[in-house]
Amino acid sequence: MNSKDQLRKHIRSLRRQLTPYQQQLASESLVNQLRVNDVYQQSESIALYLANDGEISVQPLAQYAWQQGKKLYLPVLNAETGVSLIFKRWLPDSEFEPNRFKIPEPVTDETIEARALDLVCLPLVAFDNQGGRLGMGGGFYDRTFSFTLAESCATPILWGMAHECQEVEAVPKEDWDIPLSSIITDQRWYEVKN
Repeated sequence: MNSKDQLRKHIRSLRRQLTPYQQQLASESLVNQLRVNDVYQQSESIALYLANDGEISVQPLAQYAWQQGKKLYLPVLNAETGVSLIFKRWLPDSEFEPNRFKIPEPVTDETIEARALDLVCLPLVAFDNQGGRLGMGGGFYDRTFSFTLAESCATPILWGMAHECQEVEAVPKEDWDIPLSSIITDQRWYEVKN
């Protein structure tokens, strides 16, 4: 088992130990930080995710964003490539079907290209305060947003969402890892200087 696998196992265990009440409080704290943020306020097309395996939930943020009339999208495995993501519209009454990882995906033909999103809130397993993100290991987000490494893109803005217990001193990095511009936890906001 390599260091990334060991780190994933350890941090996933920590976040799964959080009680439902702790999860709820963390989620509410997260949305309270985001709703007053200028970048969030100015974003019209936002990609979120459905929490899985102890990830911090962004469901309260979705409820708030729908009330504001924002367009929300969820990541869906790209059937053509099998290794990247597309983003499908998420509405309060969306129907879902599970993907090969048993994660629900919206059933709709309404999609948006990754480049057209204003803001992407990404789940993660571990993070560091330099914007390093350790995901589940599939590389789906890294492949999808690889264009941000080669181009000077103002959007989409990439934010990591996490519990404070997911911070580590340094995430092992690879050349293809996509850095985040901020990490928002239930306790604080980590602004990254890239």
